[in-house]
Formats: sequence, C-alpha cells, structure tokens
Amino acid sequence: MEKEKHIGYEIRQTDILIKRFAERRRMQAGYGDLTFAQSGVIHYLARHQDQPIYQKDLEKRFDIRRSTATGILQNLEKNGYITRSADTGDARMKRIELTEQALNMEETVHRMAMEDEALFCRDLSSEELNTLMELLERIRQTIIEEEETL
Repeated sequence: MEKEKHIGYEIRQTDILIKRFAERRRMQAGYGDLTFAQSGVIHYLARHQDQPIYQKDLEKRFDIRRSTATGILQNLEKNGYITRSADTGDARMKRIELTEQALNMEETVHRMAMEDEALFCRDLSSEELNTLMELLERIRQTIIEEEETL
C-alpha cells in the first residue's frame, strides 16, 4: 500500500532536517550557540553593512513576526554578535550592527551554508533544481494570494 503524501508535511519535514543538519555542522565548527535563523540574520547584516538595518527590515526580509525578530535579536545581542544603537535621525529606531565577533565568524558560517546547499542539491540535475525552485515559488504565490482573501 502506497503511503499518502502531503506537500505541507513533506516540506516541513525537509525544513526540519535542513535546520538540524546545519545546526549540527555549526556545533562541530564551534558556533553551537547560533540557530539557523540567527546565522541567517548575521549573514544578511554582513551583506548589508553599507546601509542602516532595523528590526522592521529583518521582519520583512525573513517574513517573521515582531516577537520572533525580537527574540532572535535579543539572543544575538546577549551572545555578543550584534549591537543595537539609537539612530541619529530617530532615537526610537534602533540600528542593528554586527560586532567584530560576528564579522570574524560570518565567513566561516556562510561557507558552511554554501557547502550544505551544494550537498542538498548534489543529486539534482540543473533542470530538476530549476523545476523545484519554480514549483516552490508557485506554491508560495498561491499561499500569498489566498492569504489576501482571509
């Protein structure tokens, strides 16, 4: 008897495996205090150092709620990866910047992420990978369109 498949379940299980694998690799490299989400935020901040970044920018970029972003940033600050300082134009806005500690480890964590990405795609042809990306984009667009009707 063939097992019934559900796209949401399959995507969720794959997401869990990817996060677990990436976190295990960071642990082995000595960056065990970083979650998958936190390392993504650090990478984003490193690639956008030339412009001011605020919490609302991260919420939008990663499509996360304010409370989630707050938790990620609090942990990054507590572990010495970021600082938050009042913006010169609006003291209510807190500019987020990476510390030297974060900058020193970001390249290693990013390299590991690229190695992981290559591993995940290793057994897919270019055509299969393109098809997968197109299908995932279509699924996301369908959900976004439906959310607008709720």
